[in-house]
Amino acid sequence: MKWPIRIGIVVSVLALGASAYTFLGVRSGGFGNLEAPGDILGAEIPKAVISERVDAQRTAAETFGMSRPKQIVFGDLHVHTTYSTDAFIAALPMLGGAGAHPIADACDYARYCSAIDFWSITDHAEAATPRKWQATKEAIRQCNAVAGDQSNPDLVSYIGFEWTQVGRIPEQHYGHKNVIFEGLGDDEVSRRAIAAQGAAFTGLRESNIIPPGIAFADWSNRQTYFDFTAFIKEVQETPLCEPGIASKDLPVDCVEVATTPANLVEKLESQGLDYLLIPHGTSWGYYTPPGTSLDKQLLEEMRPDTQELMEIYSGHGNSEEYRDWRALNIRQVGDEIIVECPQPTEDYTPACWLAGEIIESRCLSDGESAKTCSERAVQTRADAASMGVAYHLTVPGAASEDWLDSGQCMDCFLPPLNHRPMTSVQYGLAISKLGKGEGDPNRFHWGFIGSSDNHRARAGTGYKELDRFRTTEMSGPVSEQWRDRILPQSEPISMSTPMTQAEV
Repeated sequence: MKWPIRIGIVVSVLALGASAYTFLGVRSGGFGNLEAPGDILGAEIPKAVISERVDAQRTAAETFGMSRPKQIVFGDLHVHTTYSTDAFIAALPMLGGAGAHPIADACDYARYCSAIDFWSITDHAEAATPRKWQATKEAIRQCNAVAGDQSNPDLVSYIGFEWTQVGRIPEQHYGHKNVIFEGLGDDEVSRRAIAAQGAAFTGLRESNIIPPGIAFADWSNRQTYFDFTAFIKEVQETPLCEPGIASKDLPVDCVEVATTPANLVEKLESQGLDYLLIPHGTSWGYYTPPGTSLDKQLLEEMRPDTQELMEIYSGHGNSEEYRDWRALNIRQVGDEIIVECPQPTEDYTPACWLAGEIIESRCLSDGESAKTCSERAVQTRADAASMGVAYHLTVPGAASEDWLDSGQCMDCFLPPLNHRPMTSVQYGLAISKLGKGEGDPNRFHWGFIGSSDNHRARAGTGYKELDRFRTTEMSGPVSEQWRDRILPQSEPISMSTPMTQAEV
């Protein structure tokens, strides 16, 4: 064999080996770095600045005739960093993200940019490994340590987490709740962030979410994708805590799971903790199955007495208002649950109804008879109704603009996507006498708050006029090519695709 041929073979083998090594390294997360909480750069705000704020408030109050004005403080009890899975995904370059947004960023942003008085970190517990929970506690302690006089700090920072539960059907759904602790000591906060058992948790533990090979399609930004793969690997390799053991007796190096709000309360009380438990996004239709109501959550056995605050507004919309229309008609006949697509009203078009109109229009364009197309529309509405939040999957090739204003509350003030009125705060107040204690007309004494639910470590942001693609939740694929990679488009056809919830 001649030397040039030998050299060519060796080079080919080495190249093949390097490619295999790179692919396996990417897939295993071996090239990724685990995100740190970051370094807090700021120091205490000068006393003169704080005094100016207080004087401005007092002057404004006196202008309106208040002789003894109270101090007003502003805060944000719902803030995420890239310790949360969805925040990390949004930070990927393919979605226009700028990489990691650690807890230190949130501390500095709260102190200097939004200039709020208090805030809490509430990263999703489902991704909170023991390492990240310890780092979270230390970062919040550091944020408080630079706050100046501890009896009158410039900023108060709280330790917390989000219990992020998603059920596929109404009977299994309890939604999202923030848990926030007053103290900072290890004996004053939970031994671990407690995750929610549900579809979101199962998906995170069992899937890749973002294919590891995506780094090859954006090689110049490969490290961010490598880091995300390492993020997922750490979550999936952290063992679950042994069930049946009291929360206070479990080791700190496992992932603890609560199945219901009552189970979450039981675990917190097992540790003897003082905490705030704040439901939020109760009516968000993005993940709340149609037909879900607050009824089961307000039964005494679910411990609604522990939920003293309700977050009724955030950057994702308003969960306050009740309406009498429904996304689906659900009734029980004997042992069978019947799910039907309701007809539209003047103020509301069910998404399942428009699904039928999309297919019927395509069918007529294909030259089929009016009878055939009407029958397909009826079948499509049934298919879409059976899918709940994933109704869109039954209409192949439908673009977001095809759905028009279907599923939306058209006369609500800034409603969330696909508003669910039976999980609104007004509905909860109206039924608050259900179950035991119904003789007491004031069984619940809810306080109401608004928060940002910001996923870019920008605590207290509530404005969109400046840098809205970085400051708020505005994001999306950076190009049509990335959109097609992330959300492959199927061909529009004139028949619906029957599916089951189990396939999603």
